[in-house]
Amino acid sequence: MAKLLKAVICFLAVLGLLSCSNANGVSGEITVRTLNGDEKIVLTDKTSIQTVKQAIMSAERVPGIVDVTFADFRMIAGEETYDLWLREDSGSIMNLKDTHTIYTLTAKSAKELNELLEPIIDKQ
Repeated sequence: MAKLLKAVICFLAVLGLLSCSNANGVSGEITVRTLNGDEKIVLTDKTSIQTVKQAIMSAERVPGIVDVTFADFRMIAGEETYDLWLREDSGSIMNLKDTHTIYTLTAKSAKELNELLEPIIDKQ
């Protein structure tokens, strides 16, 4: 009985933490701007927001301190701001609260973000 109670408490604690984290502050709407122009897109539909959340959550941290060129895009999602480097089948993302750490996007996430941002990618 004690083990079951501990398991339930642990499950509820994890569930509470996950619901509070809100995928690194991503909620409501997401604004993405090109950094070499004035183009922007505002994502407000749940599917697009979920795609961005999944891209952030599935990105893998690159070890070490980074030295990067200017990003292709700046993404504002709630209280978080990210720089985004995007190629056809790859990409990287950096939270501006930690500019010494960069994360690599999965190929799937890079493709999905390219599709979402196609209206402003074509205008670069």
